[in-house]
Amino acid sequence: YTQNDAFKVDAGMMLVPHSRNGGQSAATLLPVDYGTYTFLASGPTAERVGRDYGVQLRGYPAKQRLEYRLAVTQGIRGTEATNPMRVSGRVVYYPFGAETGFFYAGTFQGTKKQVGIGGSFDAQKDFRIYSADGFVELPTFNKTQGFTVQANWMRYDGGTMIAALPRQNTWLLEAGYHLFSHRLTPFVQYQARDFADAATPDQSHRQVGAAWWMKGHQRNLKITVGRLQVAGGPTRTQVLAQLQIFYF
Repeated sequence: YTQNDAFKVDAGMMLVPHSRNGGQSAATLLPVDYGTYTFLASGPTAERVGRDYGVQLRGYPAKQRLEYRLAVTQGIRGTEATNPMRVSGRVVYYPFGAETGFFYAGTFQGTKKQVGIGGSFDAQKDFRIYSADGFVELPTFNKTQGFTVQANWMRYDGGTMIAALPRQNTWLLEAGYHLFSHRLTPFVQYQARDFADAATPDQSHRQVGAAWWMKGHQRNLKITVGRLQVAGGPTRTQVLAQLQIFYF
């Protein structure tokens, strides 16, 4: 439901607004997939890859320089559904104007001037997620090239409610440069997971790759090579290739 730019209502099974990366459309990502640690709460909370049932208020006030999202979802209902509802919220500042769609974009292939700086929370009883993120995309060289950069920090703490989700910090940084009239994008991605419990080994994931945008997000090919390291354990190599085809 839309009243105006400043007041919209979303209802159903939705992505919980706890981070920018978690709110992006899977069809518009810069690399092959979401961040490895973006949906750590999905399993313990019985979500569907970051989605939960509920209602969300959303709007873009201040001439679309701001965005707010406030959602009430079911979370973990508990015995006889006695747990309080799950509450999530997000605020974003856009100096050049907001992204007003339900989903955020992972990249516009360097064709759009877009900057967003945001922060989010997610809570139910003593379960908490806090996050901060930034997104920058700018065209360069008379709009024949461009770059995209995204950074996300997330603090997870399952508390006593979700003991399977220990307290930890995660980071995501990805960047790509768009060449040949925005058709080729070499990109890099760094991810890390740092547990508060020193006995639990930390993790990091690095990957490099390239995307060939045959027709933007409708048809593209992405290839990546990554290295996953667990403290005190072996380092593994991962090679991915993805062909994406949409007709709409």
